[in-house]
Amino acid sequence: MTEPRYDSRKFRELMVYLAERCRIDPKFGDTKFQKLLYWIDFGAYRKLGAPITGAAYKRFQHGPVAEPFWRERDVLENVGAVTVEPRSFFNRKQKVTRAQREADLSIFTRNEIQLIEEVVDQYQHHNASDVRELSHLEAGWQLTDEKEVIPYETVLIERGPLPPSVQQKGNELLQRYGW
Repeated sequence: MTEPRYDSRKFRELMVYLAERCRIDPKFGDTKFQKLLYWIDFGAYRKLGAPITGAAYKRFQHGPVAEPFWRERDVLENVGAVTVEPRSFFNRKQKVTRAQREADLSIFTRNEIQLIEEVVDQYQHHNASDVRELSHLEAGWQLTDEKEVIPYETVLIERGPLPPSVQQKGNELLQRYGW
């Protein structure tokens, strides 16, 4: 499988759109921002066959982070597309990215926009701690080492208990080969 190609324009416009879309979310800070980007790209890989932005995501202590996140946000801030504001949220410091213009959604397909909306809606009531913990359940985060790039293919790994037929076959192999 070929490595997804990074599209900086889509990444930036997705950042602007998320900042715009989550403007009234009191729980929207950098941690949630980064996890939404991850779930959008990895969800697109699973559902649409390719990530939306193609950004590389690395495993960090608090969950996956897009490698270009800070660089691209700095670019957006320098051109006035977003501002970054500090805020206190339940005795914690947050950095909140605020959109200063509307995102150019014309560069996204209808299916991509639908997926973005689904992800935002799914996590709208979650705070930073929630999304961090949920991201730690992802196979990609579990299978990579600190600061290692999480392969997009890991989103295809099923989680949860194995079906009984697979468990039975595994037990048969264990007995047959004495494992």
